[in-house]
Amino acid sequence: MNLEENRRVLIIDDNESIHADFRKIIGTNGAHENTLDSATAALFDEAPSATAPQRGYEIDTARQG
Repeated sequence: MNLEENRRVLIIDDNESIHADFRKIIGTNGAHENTLDSATAALFDEAPSATAPQRGYEIDTARQG
């Protein structure tokens, strides 16, 4: 099984701020990824990679079981 194929997470919590925190930390966010890639490239004196690996996860949430 290729682990890169399954990039989904289910978060179950009754506190909406927990859901938001997980989205910020592990969710997909193109703008944030581009900024991170640019900062990494600048730190190591490299050109930003156009084919950087996908970071983040597709997140589904539920407030109760």
